Amino acid sequence: MSIDPRIVIGCYAVDPVWYKVGQVMAVNGDRIRLQPLLGGPEWDALPAYVRPATPGEVMMAKPKATNAESRKGGRL
Repeated sequence: MSIDPRIVIGCYAVDPVWYKVGQVMAVNGDRIRLQPLLGGPEWDALPAYVRPATPGEVMMAKPKATNAESRKGGRL
Protein backbone atom coordinates (compact mmCIF):
# COMPACT_ATOMS: atom_id res chain seq x y z
CA MET A 1 0.00 0.00 0.00
CA SER A 2 1.28 3.47 -0.81
CA ILE A 3 1.73 6.35 1.61
CA ASP A 4 -0.91 9.08 1.52
CA PRO A 5 0.71 11.94 -0.46
CA ARG A 6 -0.51 14.42 2.18
CA ILE A 7 1.81 12.78 4.74
CA VAL A 8 4.96 14.88 4.55
CA ILE A 9 7.72 15.72 7.01
CA GLY A 10 6.50 18.31 9.49
CA CYS A 11 2.77 17.64 9.20
CA TYR A 12 0.66 16.18 11.99
CA ALA A 13 -0.73 12.70 11.53
CA VAL A 14 -2.94 10.23 13.37
CA ASP A 15 -1.70 6.74 14.18
CA PRO A 16 -4.91 4.88 15.02
CA VAL A 17 -2.99 1.76 16.03
CA TRP A 18 -1.56 3.64 19.05
CA TYR A 19 -4.43 6.16 19.34
CA LYS A 20 -1.93 9.03 19.09
CA VAL A 21 -1.34 12.19 17.09
CA GLY A 22 2.27 12.94 16.20
CA GLN A 23 4.42 15.08 13.98
CA VAL A 24 5.90 13.34 10.95
CA MET A 25 9.68 13.20 11.25
CA ALA A 26 10.50 10.81 8.39
CA VAL A 27 8.72 8.97 5.61
CA ASN A 28 9.97 5.92 3.77
CA GLY A 29 8.44 3.05 1.84
CA ASP A 30 7.25 0.89 4.71
CA ARG A 31 7.29 3.14 7.78
CA ILE A 32 6.36 6.61 8.92
CA ARG A 33 8.31 8.00 11.85
CA LEU A 34 6.22 10.07 14.26
CA GLN A 35 7.17 12.13 17.29
CA PRO A 36 4.81 12.99 20.16
CA LEU A 37 3.49 16.56 20.12
CA LEU A 38 5.58 17.56 23.15
CA GLY A 39 8.69 15.76 21.95
CA GLY A 40 10.03 12.54 23.31
CA PRO A 41 10.76 9.15 21.79
CA GLU A 42 9.65 8.70 18.21
CA TRP A 43 7.73 5.66 17.04
CA ASP A 44 7.23 3.87 13.74
CA ALA A 45 3.76 3.77 12.25
CA LEU A 46 2.43 1.67 9.41
CA PRO A 47 1.54 3.78 6.34
CA ALA A 48 -1.59 1.74 5.69
CA TYR A 49 -3.18 3.20 8.82
CA VAL A 50 -1.68 6.68 9.20
CA ARG A 51 -3.68 9.64 7.97
CA PRO A 52 -3.30 13.41 8.22
CA ALA A 53 -4.63 14.87 11.47
CA THR A 54 -7.38 17.43 11.27
CA PRO A 55 -6.80 20.79 12.99
CA GLY A 56 -9.37 19.75 15.60
CA GLU A 57 -7.51 16.51 16.36
CA VAL A 58 -4.26 18.42 16.86
CA MET A 59 -5.99 20.96 19.12
CA MET A 60 -7.50 18.17 21.21
CA ALA A 61 -4.25 16.19 21.37
CA LYS A 62 -2.06 19.02 22.68
CA PRO A 63 -3.83 19.44 26.05
CA LYS A 64 -3.97 15.65 26.45
CA ALA A 65 -0.22 15.45 25.87
CA THR A 66 0.42 18.32 28.31
CA ASN A 67 -1.74 16.68 30.98
CA ALA A 68 -0.03 13.33 30.49
CA GLU A 69 3.39 14.96 30.91
CA SER A 70 2.34 16.74 34.09
CA ARG A 71 1.00 13.50 35.60
CA LYS A 72 4.35 11.85 34.90
CA GLY A 73 6.21 14.78 36.42
CA GLY A 74 7.54 15.79 33.02
CA ARG A 75 8.72 19.16 31.85
CA LEU A 76 6.29 22.05 31.59
